Amino acid sequence: MSGTMLIRLWNMLTWKTKAVFIAAFCVGGIALFYTSGTSRINDALNTAGFDMSRSESSTIRPGKVVLRGISLDSDGFSMVGEMTAHGNPLFPLIGNPSRITLNDLQLTGEWNEELGLSFAGWSLPPRNIRALANLDRVIVNDSVVDLDTPVGALRFQFKGEAARSPDNEDLYYLSANLGGKQHQITLDTRFKGQWERGKDFMLEGEIREGRINTDTLNASRLSGWLSYEQKADNPVPALSGQLQIGQFIHGDMKLNNVALTLDGDLARPHAILNAEMVGYEGSSLLIEAQGQTEGLHILATVESPSLDKLLSILGELRKQAESAPLLQEAFMTLLITEGNMDRVRRDLNKGKYDSYVLEIEGLSHDLKGKIIAKTIKDGVMQRQIVSLNPSIAAGSN
Repeated sequence: MSGTMLIRLWNMLTWKTKAVFIAAFCVGGIALFYTSGTSRINDALNTAGFDMSRSESSTIRPGKVVLRGISLDSDGFSMVGEMTAHGNPLFPLIGNPSRITLNDLQLTGEWNEELGLSFAGWSLPPRNIRALANLDRVIVNDSVVDLDTPVGALRFQFKGEAARSPDNEDLYYLSANLGGKQHQITLDTRFKGQWERGKDFMLEGEIREGRINTDTLNASRLSGWLSYEQKADNPVPALSGQLQIGQFIHGDMKLNNVALTLDGDLARPHAILNAEMVGYEGSSLLIEAQGQTEGLHILATVESPSLDKLLSILGELRKQAESAPLLQEAFMTLLITEGNMDRVRRDLNKGKYDSYVLEIEGLSHDLKGKIIAKTIKDGVMQRQIVSLNPSIAAGSN
């Protein structure tokens, strides 16, 4: 039917009929406007991984939609107090949101070694990360994350932002703050990074303050930085960082002034740890671990001015291995038994030495160890070497 015919038919209608048509058109347009707004925001939440989200109320106007009282799971454990979506002047009738702001976000989840991290109502990772990338900006204001963990219930405060670069529509800049203050953990961190679609992802974190206090682990005066980088042409992420810990306690093992350096990728990580050993005056610990094709290669040295202190440290290492399944096989190859330690003591007590160094080296499932006793006589360094393996005779040079 041509436009001219439609105009003639319209002119033939009475004013009452025209009024009915106009009213029906307005009601239908308003209904479509509101339905479109709610539908598009729900689509955005579903895309982000919240498949069961529903809201209590909404306010919709051209270019802006506000949803309130959003339950993100069927039981209401995870919620959003208010979500605001901005778009073009015809949004939400036409187009998708370009900016989303979340206020009073509350996520409830759990973390364990078997299942990892999970949140009520949130499917990780998001099902359609490319659809999320259509947004110019996402802002999460002060929010709360509650986690049930093996060390108890933990609560963290979080806020962050992701914004598209004005010069590159595929590049996003990220920033976030994560903190918490409670008995088990105190944390104050800042993160920043960038992500370019189809290319690289980089995230750097600064730990301004940290403290861990659990039944099995205590770390105080924790600070430093960590960097995570994922290259588009390399499926294995790279990790680097430096951490300082004022005091570290695990069981009866106590370390002061711990310095930990990380570098390499997750397939072949590299770590170096330096520390002073509490309770063993003048004793220090150095551990270097390097991932290799055959497995994790370990080089560890403990230096002490006293043989008794060094053997006591070996006994403490054995106790640590007994409570750590991953270390049991490794330390079993070192033959750290009472009888073997008595043999080492007898061999080294035959002379008088100024310092003692324990060296442990090998793959994590096949470690070899020896003790090097050192002294200076007539201006010449003399050494006596005793292997922790009884089948290897002592030597000197």
